[in-house]
Amino acid sequence: MIFGTTAELFKILPVANRIGPESVVLFYTGQQTISGIERLLAGFKTVALFDKALDVAISTPRLLSWVARTPLSLYQAVRKAGLSSGQNVTVAVHGDTVSALVGAVVAKLLRHRLAHIEAGLRSGSFLNPFPEELIRRAISVLSNLNFAPGQGPAKVLAGYRGKTVDTNVNTSLEAIRDVIESAPVHLRVPRQFALVSLHRYELFRKSKQLKNTVRELIQVSERIPVFLVVDSTAAAGFSRTRAFQSLLRPHIHLLPKMPIGEFHYLLRRCSFLITDSGGQQEEAFAFGVPSIIHRKRTERTDGLGWNSVLSNWEAGRLVSFCGEHKIFRKPEFTIVGKTPSEIIVSHL
Repeated sequence: MIFGTTAELFKILPVANRIGPESVVLFYTGQQTISGIERLLAGFKTVALFDKALDVAISTPRLLSWVARTPLSLYQAVRKAGLSSGQNVTVAVHGDTVSALVGAVVAKLLRHRLAHIEAGLRSGSFLNPFPEELIRRAISVLSNLNFAPGQGPAKVLAGYRGKTVDTNVNTSLEAIRDVIESAPVHLRVPRQFALVSLHRYELFRKSKQLKNTVRELIQVSERIPVFLVVDSTAAAGFSRTRAFQSLLRPHIHLLPKMPIGEFHYLLRRCSFLITDSGGQQEEAFAFGVPSIIHRKRTERTDGLGWNSVLSNWEAGRLVSFCGEHKIFRKPEFTIVGKTPSEIIVSHL
């Protein structure tokens, strides 16, 4: 199983745990720094391609270096692990990251069966989000076995050659149950606050839209305290404009990227979530937390019209959601019947 980001690891772990450490080799591409990775991977045979994560989102040169080095490194790592061409081996990738695409290509070069977890999601636009939408479509062409999180994604894959299996929901809704929540150290959590997490390229490369977003976050902070999570991507994105300095205000609290248990602690307790993350959209749906998805398009339907809305980057939408978020508070989601990992493992 191949992963490079926190979200990928979080979503493949239920499957890896169900298969068992003795039958799984995990390959970490280093696309992103993952907090607490040693604890999460305890007991598994893990092959890290590089000595440390490259955090490719920080700079274009670093991204180009990573793209140049990773395919060959992964190819060699898979072969070195004893998974030589011709054996009865399945390589599993997840979602729509560059790591997933590289893993898919390596699997085909080694003539292994390729399984794609979280397959079939589509935004309806080839270039939005970019490059994720193109990556999803490319992997669908290469994959032998597609695990689609629902009827909609399964129908999308009807025209592809690979076998499609409907897992009903995403593995993230299963993985949430295994997360041990913990309060962030030295952080006083108020009774009401907005949790904000923004990291997508399509937002940060549009200066006008980014400035509008910052302006609205400031307006939201005048009504309710704002906890803004700033990971490496967000720090690099905000720093390209003067927007970051505008966020240094008493009621806006900047938080570093944190272990997922600490993030879930805040997510469960926040008044509402502002995010452009598909994974966090799913997590908010699982917890029934009011959320506004700050994107022009999204490939996910989880919670839309139920506990969440799409901002569509409309002016004033973040502020207006601040005033109406209470009507979007919903009960927590419960998986009924077989879990996604049970379904996936039964077909591997």
